[in-house]
Amino acid sequence: MGTKRPHEPPKVDTPVQLGTLTDMAVPEYAVPKYVVPKYAVPKYKEPNINGDYFCQLHISVPRHFRTPKATPKTMTFIDKSQPLSDVKSPNRKPVPESDRKPKIVLDNPYLKQMQQRFAYVTILTPTVGTIVAIALLPILGMDLLTLGLFISFYLLTIVGIEVGYHRYFSHNSFRAHPAVKIALAICGSMAAQGPVIHWVSNHRRHHQYSDQPDDPHSPHLHPPATNLSEWIKSIWHGHIGWMFTSDVTNATLYSRDWLRDPLIARINQLYTVWIIVGLLLPSLIGGLVSMSWTGALQGFLWGGLVRIFGVHHAIWGVNSICHLWGAQPFKTKECSRNVGWLSLVTVGGSWHNNHHAFPNAAILQFYWWQVDLGGWLIHLLKRVGLVSSIKAPSADLLAAKTVLKTDSQ
Repeated sequence: MGTKRPHEPPKVDTPVQLGTLTDMAVPEYAVPKYVVPKYAVPKYKEPNINGDYFCQLHISVPRHFRTPKATPKTMTFIDKSQPLSDVKSPNRKPVPESDRKPKIVLDNPYLKQMQQRFAYVTILTPTVGTIVAIALLPILGMDLLTLGLFISFYLLTIVGIEVGYHRYFSHNSFRAHPAVKIALAICGSMAAQGPVIHWVSNHRRHHQYSDQPDDPHSPHLHPPATNLSEWIKSIWHGHIGWMFTSDVTNATLYSRDWLRDPLIARINQLYTVWIIVGLLLPSLIGGLVSMSWTGALQGFLWGGLVRIFGVHHAIWGVNSICHLWGAQPFKTKECSRNVGWLSLVTVGGSWHNNHHAFPNAAILQFYWWQVDLGGWLIHLLKRVGLVSSIKAPSADLLAAKTVLKTDSQ
């Protein structure tokens, strides 16, 4: 007699036709989460002659996956193309229509609490640092090195947000060299506005539900404001308040493309590391160049905390101001506006009506007098071969959406 292998369960061939279950002989609790065990090798035969694109699959059902009632019977399946509402099975309850749709937010109190904690830390810390830096101005003064650190790191990080997080990662408005992609993701993370995938998810959700109830940061609350106190509340919510109350946006729904990118997913995981780098780097430069602890402190305050404070409110101003006041030369479904005086500090992000009219446009300078520093940088990177496939609306498309024809603002 042959020796029976101790760990090999007996096998019974059960023919199964792939599709949607209608008459299951095996109870649901007796079926594993995965379909085929590793030791059950599927054997495919010829496709069915009835024209569907499924084929017979013979699998061996192990004994410990069966019950006394689950004797080997033919389990009937139907074509996937049949609607779930037409499926009649004693073992299947009808699934509500609302549960079939992917949820835009995660019903997870822990993640929401962590998001709120990060918001408090990344908002209050730069605010306190800015107050301290201004209070120390009469004592420490402001030299060219400190001013240079503030301006250079401000431009570096706001480009990471506007050109990187916004135009590239959120809207795929151009193709970037891997080195440029990495640099934009890291510089955007140093701005302390959230990990790249989290930021992209919120922004794509904003475009899908712009100025509607599911918009995470619209200043147009529902019901709309009717008096001064409600207006202040609306502006506060659109500018900063939403970060303390917003639900966690479902990244698997809105940012699946970047979740599948291992490099961006890794940079996303190291978000707090990039914030620390953005604080220590100007401090280190200031200390080494001036060869003093005072220079290091000034670099930390002005190149780090004050710079984060400035970038925060510049970008948040686009969410609040640019949905309330300004010109609207293009017809859009929401309340986006162009605010020219914000264009310098936002490197072009305040041409917000331009952006909502043509979300995938890499360059937001549609008229000669519109200053778009971010768009100029994209053109420069294209000249040196680091950027390609820049998306831009055609002249006919611009004319079709234009409702306010003007040569100046």
